[in-house]
Amino acid sequence: MTDDWLQRGLQDCYRDCCEGLPFASVGGLDQREGALTAPPYVTSEGRDAYLEGYRLAAEKLYGVDWRLCFPFWPPAAPANDGGAV
Repeated sequence: MTDDWLQRGLQDCYRDCCEGLPFASVGGLDQREGALTAPPYVTSEGRDAYLEGYRLAAEKLYGVDWRLCFPFWPPAAPANDGGAV
């Protein structure tokens, strides 16, 4: 079952990214530098594997500095600076 929880952590991290809610499953952006929290549905036995899977996916998606980066996409178009369009 440990491999299942590891896989679930990987999937949840990727899903959070796709939904535009990075790190939502583990407590949100503010929790990245502290202790990540597993969602309530993760068993106590699966907690460590789940969080390891989440960490592995976060490093792959956002790089080795995933705990400090700002993982949002740049705007599709520049904001109007007040000049004529």
